[in-house]
Amino acid sequence: MAASLVLIPVVLAVTGFGGLVIARRALAPMERMRTTLETIQAEDLSRRIDVHPRERELGQLVGTLNRLLDRLARDHTGPSQPGSRRAPRKQPTVRSLMGRFSNPAIRQEIAELHRPVERMRRRTAT
Repeated sequence: MAASLVLIPVVLAVTGFGGLVIARRALAPMERMRTTLETIQAEDLSRRIDVHPRERELGQLVGTLNRLLDRLARDHTGPSQPGSRRAPRKQPTVRSLMGRFSNPAIRQEIAELHRPVERMRRRTAT
């Protein structure tokens, strides 16, 4: 009886610690993706998110985000014009692009892709 009073809290503590370690390890790729997206948003859209090949589900999300970033950059810079003397444009940030799109479909696509990132940022911030 006395041994179980000591053993139960020890088992609960070890189980809780193990769960915390597993959860952090499972969420580490999402944290890397979040920090990369914040860097892309703050600095330039030419950077892309890398993902490890064994992260299949996350790889699909990353592929979608990378294609969205390609599309945003392409739509922002427009087609290149041969013989144009304009200096190359600096790659825009995601924040600067949001106000430039009047197409509701593009805005909706950005909002839908941004929701999981925001949820993960809130989860990892606590």
